[in-house]
Amino acid sequence: MLATAETRQTARLLTLQTAVLAALVIPRSADAAAAHSSSGISGFRAICELINLGAASCQDDQVGAESNDIKEAAALINLTIANPAIITELEAKATPEEAIGTENSKAAQQCTGDNEWICKAAHSRLKQKKGLKTKQTLTELSTKPTLKESIEAVLNQLKTEIASIDNRSGAKQCSEAKKALATAIGVQDTSKDNLALPEATTDRATTCGKPSGTDKGTIAGKNLLADAVCLCSSDAASSNAGDNCNLQTGTGNLDFASAISVSSSDLKKLLGGCSAFKADTKLTAHALEAALSAFDNERFRNQGTNNKITNVIGHVDGTGAECDGSDAGNKGACVYYGKSPGSKALLPPAWREHITAAIGHLQHAEQERLRRHESIKRATTLNTTLAALILIAGDASSSQALREAAQTKQTNIGAQPGGKGAKDCGQHKDNTTCTAHKNCKWEGESDTKGECKPKDGEGQTNPAAGAGTDGKTNTTGSNSFAINKAPLLLAFLLF
Repeated sequence: MLATAETRQTARLLTLQTAVLAALVIPRSADAAAAHSSSGISGFRAICELINLGAASCQDDQVGAESNDIKEAAALINLTIANPAIITELEAKATPEEAIGTENSKAAQQCTGDNEWICKAAHSRLKQKKGLKTKQTLTELSTKPTLKESIEAVLNQLKTEIASIDNRSGAKQCSEAKKALATAIGVQDTSKDNLALPEATTDRATTCGKPSGTDKGTIAGKNLLADAVCLCSSDAASSNAGDNCNLQTGTGNLDFASAISVSSSDLKKLLGGCSAFKADTKLTAHALEAALSAFDNERFRNQGTNNKITNVIGHVDGTGAECDGSDAGNKGACVYYGKSPGSKALLPPAWREHITAAIGHLQHAEQERLRRHESIKRATTLNTTLAALILIAGDASSSQALREAAQTKQTNIGAQPGGKGAKDCGQHKDNTTCTAHKNCKWEGESDTKGECKPKDGEGQTNPAAGAGTDGKTNTTGSNSFAINKAPLLLAFLLF
């Protein structure tokens, strides 16, 4: 009895599972029974996603203000060291063009070709009142050859990175990608250009393809808009008015029996339908690859009797005899790309090679953008090093000035009317004449027997070489410079 109850329970469960599975399974043959209205919408969407990317902008390729600041600072430093006369000329003019245009000027002679940007960037820096302290420091570098060489070495590396930043723009590759996409789409300007289809001939079926055979349509795959024309446009026979693509406004009736020139107004109606699939997407290699993959998935979708028809965009009924824009009798609103007569291999649309070329350009642009960012990082590091060296140069100049002032003060200490100084204390032979000079002292057994000497600390140098009074350290003798214990700032902030 227990076994019988279990058997009945199992049977009920199996019945329930079978019913659920039956409800979930969708027959593949349903594709062939699609209604004429909206029957081409999935294929039209695949075409539109590629067309829409042609109108999208490339990924932002602008460099930041920080990089421009580094470039201007490096230009000013370069000119100040190499040709300070040009700096003077640039400072005197409202624009760099005025300085460069002055006949027989240094700027006119030197600020040409590859050097022009250096002069213009330096002028911009000067007009922002930046770099004045740096300019003063750098003009004194002739007395510090080792430091000058170090600054020039870093500056040359920085100039290389700046050139890399300028040259590694993805803008050129983006432009090439846009050109390739325009060719794939079919017109350069979708807002005003007509679409010429001279290969259109005889009838719509011959023009757009016969999926049951091997021959592609004469305009199939020529460009994306040609495919959209086959898929969505109206003609006198079908009069579908764009229903199969859900166009907001149907095209006028096109005559597929002769060469077609699709007017810009009809193209706008086709492209108006594409707006339904427009996404806020940048034009990148990844986005274009994804759109192409979606198109191929739609192209390879099996349909028709026994799902034997493939390499077609749109809807095909039954055996798929013709893409004539109708919806019955083994026909359809479609575009067929054909098969190789010998191998029967599926043929890709001709525009596909332009899409893959555009993808290549965009990949190159993205690589250039990455390299450019690396150059910006290196330029920022070099800029910090350059700022440190100029900070050292400025500090060395200040330290030298302090030493010279101290030596001048020491020389003048004890100066008296008559030209006698502390160094002359030894001339005095008795206490009275010695102590008459405030910088001298008498050391002896009596007022007449002894020696007149300078007072302690007067007229003498400090024997503790290298010890300063301001917390700086001199470790290399009289030709050394002191280094401030201050944080290093980026050159574009320091100057």
